[in-house]
Amino acid sequence: MDNEKLRKILTIIADALKDTGVFWHLIGSSNLAVQGMPVEPRDIDITTLPEFQPKIKEVLQKYIKKDFYKPEFPAQMLIMEIQGIEVEFVGRNPDDKLVMRERTEFIEWKGLELPILPLRFAKEWYEIEGRPEKGKKIEEFLNQ
Repeated sequence: MDNEKLRKILTIIADALKDTGVFWHLIGSSNLAVQGMPVEPRDIDITTLPEFQPKIKEVLQKYIKKDFYKPEFPAQMLIMEIQGIEVEFVGRNPDDKLVMRERTEFIEWKGLELPILPLRFAKEWYEIEGRPEKGKKIEEFLNQ
């Protein structure tokens, strides 16, 4: 998806979750794109915690397509479709190394304030997830 489509969908999400106290941050290719990496996301991946999913369900109910537990992650998954694009809220346990809550930062991107996982930590996230090739691309981008 192009940046304009990404902005429209992230606006819906950010507006719905604003002032709710819900912890979330972007991960995956959309996280990389909003930080300037030359990638074109096909979907939007978001980390959260299971305790926040009831509020997410409440404010984004009309977009939910699936709600299930994925034991291989392990995580509670909320799969949504917003403007034809899949959005995954991945509710991981707080002690899961991939949550990285304390590393969340906020950036301004195209008029939105977004919670992101900074690239230096996204590199580590991909390595923990067993995708070192993505981590290498981030490192190359950071070293330009």
